[in-house]
Amino acid sequence: MPPLYTDLSTSVHLPSSPPPSSSSSITKCAPNAPNAPKCPSDLSPSLRSAAYLKSLHLCNQLIYSPSVSPLTVEEILEKSRRQELSYDAFLSLLKNVQTEHVKQTTGLVRSQMTHHFALYRSGKSIIEISSTLNFPPYLLAKQMLENIFPSPRSRVSTILKSLPFDPTLSFFSSSPLFSPRPGDFLSPLGPFPLPHFFLSLAGAVHRDPLNGPLPDRYRRSLGQSYELLLQSSLPTPYLPESSLRLSGFSKTPDILLLTPIKLSVTPRSSINILWLDSKAMYGSPEVHARNLTQARGYVNRFGPGVIVYWFGHCVEGEEDVGVVDGVGEITTITQSITQLTIN
Repeated sequence: MPPLYTDLSTSVHLPSSPPPSSSSSITKCAPNAPNAPKCPSDLSPSLRSAAYLKSLHLCNQLIYSPSVSPLTVEEILEKSRRQELSYDAFLSLLKNVQTEHVKQTTGLVRSQMTHHFALYRSGKSIIEISSTLNFPPYLLAKQMLENIFPSPRSRVSTILKSLPFDPTLSFFSSSPLFSPRPGDFLSPLGPFPLPHFFLSLAGAVHRDPLNGPLPDRYRRSLGQSYELLLQSSLPTPYLPESSLRLSGFSKTPDILLLTPIKLSVTPRSSINILWLDSKAMYGSPEVHARNLTQARGYVNRFGPGVIVYWFGHCVEGEEDVGVVDGVGEITTITQSITQLTIN
């Protein structure tokens, strides 16, 4: 029998300082605190690029170098402490690097599914197989489940989403979504014990710090928290994204300012911005290129605006799309709005 994942009662915890509450100052860093890491906004453009390249090099090592076991949250946290970037910035960068790796390897992993099931039947757990493949445990578990479940992928997603919150597997014994008899569940190599397989699936879901229901929920919650923080910091009328969607707009920024403000976006130019888009991520060149495509739609509909990268960035703004650091540079916007309101 393949070994079970024994610590099924332990959920994945993602250690991170929670975003400040709406009543707190929008500037999170304390540059004068003893041993405090520099805020990205304290670094010159050249040092920002150096910090990014250093962290990118480490992320590539962690993602592309084979290891005997998947990364853990504790390992990521320990690695991030040696970087100039914050934990959340490093986590964001690590996820981006892994996403590119997954795009490159998914086809190969999927084409060798019969071999993966042979390894499982020989005694390997899904976690061990994923380490051999250098592929995320959750994504391998999902592919294996899709391969043997003759049903829509939405059913597979429902099962996987229940695993982190139901380690006793009571969901499977009571849900009509899961009703095959023992032995009816077939792999490419024939039937195998069903409960044992789902315990191995649960272990893979628990051990993946970057993919799956819990990391997705963490990123979604983080993004929503920073959107609310940005909204609470603006002492001027605006329309949130929800109001814009109700008005019929298909492409909407997080905030549409009702009063334009002037903001320097490059050392030599400034623009009157009309919208802000909150991004709870690190603004690397690759990430910014994707977000810039999205921002062009906002420019076409509303005019110039600003992308706020809460965990820092190493890119420069353009004539119609500014870029600010949510840690420090965002105060430039709030100060400009406050001065405009007072005057």
